[in-house]
Amino acid sequence: MWAAGSPALNQCNQAAGRPSNRGETVWYAASHYRGKVQTQISGGAWVTWDCNGHECSMSGPWGNDLSVESCRNLAAKVGRISAYSNSAGAEWRSGSRELTSCNAAAR
Repeated sequence: MWAAGSPALNQCNQAAGRPSNRGETVWYAASHYRGKVQTQISGGAWVTWDCNGHECSMSGPWGNDLSVESCRNLAAKVGRISAYSNSAGAEWRSGSRELTSCNAAAR
């Protein structure tokens, strides 16, 4: 049995919060939009973002990078995005060059 706060338990819990072993990554975009939105991502695939008024999220087997093109396509439909990240640890914060470029497409 692992004790609360032990390194082994922390590692186990981190793995449980990650996408499945099917090679899927989860992307997050901080937005006040509510509803489902379909956009294209880099490479042309269509995806559906689920937005809850706090953040939009979607998942899939499209690698672990963030794409300005994909972010721009979402911002064009939901408005300004205040942060963009994924479950692989990539993140763009407010004021970053990439997020500024993304938000140039905001409606």
